[in-house]
Amino acid sequence: MNYEDRLTSVLDTFDESRVRALLEGIELSPDRRAAKQITKRITDSGHIRTRFVRKTAAVAVAAAAAVLAAVTGVAIALSAHKEPIDERFGSGAGDRMESRALLDGSVFDSEHYRMTVDTVLCTGEQLAAVITLEPKDEETAAYIRNGQMLTLSDREYERFGEALASQGCTVGNGGFSSSIDESGSTPLVSLRLNFDCACPNGKTCSAPLGIYDAGLASDYAYTSFAALSEEDQESRRIGEVTLNIQKNLDYKEFRSKDGIRLGLCDIGFRCGAYHELHAFEDTLSLTFEMKDGSRIEYLGSDIANFSVSGGTPGSGRTSAHFTRWIDSENVAAVIIDGTRYEEVSQ
Repeated sequence: MNYEDRLTSVLDTFDESRVRALLEGIELSPDRRAAKQITKRITDSGHIRTRFVRKTAAVAVAAAAAVLAAVTGVAIALSAHKEPIDERFGSGAGDRMESRALLDGSVFDSEHYRMTVDTVLCTGEQLAAVITLEPKDEETAAYIRNGQMLTLSDREYERFGEALASQGCTVGNGGFSSSIDESGSTPLVSLRLNFDCACPNGKTCSAPLGIYDAGLASDYAYTSFAALSEEDQESRRIGEVTLNIQKNLDYKEFRSKDGIRLGLCDIGFRCGAYHELHAFEDTLSLTFEMKDGSRIEYLGSDIANFSVSGGTPGSGRTSAHFTRWIDSENVAAVIIDGTRYEEVSQ
């Protein structure tokens, strides 16, 4: 039985008087942001099926779910999967995001999949998202285990960008990857997105994003999908999720002895100088010196997407997305190709 079935099974046994008794006098959560997130996920009737809950108001259902999670330890399926986040950003990243209310957890259904937007991270200039698809039947589960890959169509990316641009948010250079997690009882297939973006501070921009079946990895999925006609690509559309994009990460400022600025966040960096990162050759020289004295080295495989402009050291611009979460608050210095960037004291 999956997490959602477990939760709804418990709620199904409650009548109104028992729910009210359970709620009376109980502090739902010491973290108001977390309680607010849980309430939002469960009461969003456009995404979550609530037919199992009888004789209770939506707000009481949300509160009961929060209490159940806190008191009994029942994991709520409506919250984001942390396993795909850990796979994308490294062990423990899901817990760190949860503690900072960076999980999304919006759920969307299609015919064969339950789709969860695990997280959407945005600095106002860089965007990263993880979307997980869980099979709703055994045939789909078997297909995932055979090596299903997910993708976006060129036209879908254009539609996504147009929808955001109409709200004042733009996305530019980016990329995506797909992976399968079979560590649990049900296989999950995830889509990881990385984009450069320009998002207004303090504003939430929302846009639908269609997800497509690229085929099996053994069939050179991305290449074969791109070769299909637009009509054939559309026939492989799995479903659609909505990404809610808002600035929820900040850059921490570092500076070289020459005064060049580098902004570091947990998912990437931007720098006011040209650095040849060699991201595709695993010869990247990127080192983080941590405040506890330890050093963390990033190789080319730790870079998901990077862009450079200029062409000569000391000029231009470099930006990069990380495939591993870096705890930027505990970084004291960043060293790129021998150039040292020290933390700027606030």
